[in-house]
Amino acid sequence: MATYLAEADESVDAVLMSSATTVLERISVLFDDLIDSEMDRRASGGPSGCFSVNTALEAADDSELAVPLQQLTVNLHRRLSIMADYLQAGQASGDISCTLPPPAQAEIINGAVVGIRVAARVGSGRESMRAIADGALMALTP
Repeated sequence: MATYLAEADESVDAVLMSSATTVLERISVLFDDLIDSEMDRRASGGPSGCFSVNTALEAADDSELAVPLQQLTVNLHRRLSIMADYLQAGQASGDISCTLPPPAQAEIINGAVVGIRVAARVGSGRESMRAIADGALMALTP
């Protein structure tokens, strides 16, 4: 689990740390990459969805999975904090809407990521996943 989470974090960090684009553009790229990866996995016959989302759902009711659930929980809180920091910087630059505080916006992004992963898992098309991403981006757009 720790290796999977570290690799996922590394992938997200590579996009977020790009200073060549605005924070809003970076988040849009994250969604684009996520949707593309889900569609690519489906096309190659690979599994859809997300190991961490699936594990969280299973681990919540299974005491034998307490350690992976704890790893997921710690990782989630850390990722939300990092995302909120980026969103705060985006608000300061005028790139991100100030209608919601950065921690709430980070939760919206996380909710959209989970929603996209679940939509992929149940076989939804690119348009459905794009609608989820676009809804989250609306909450961030000034």
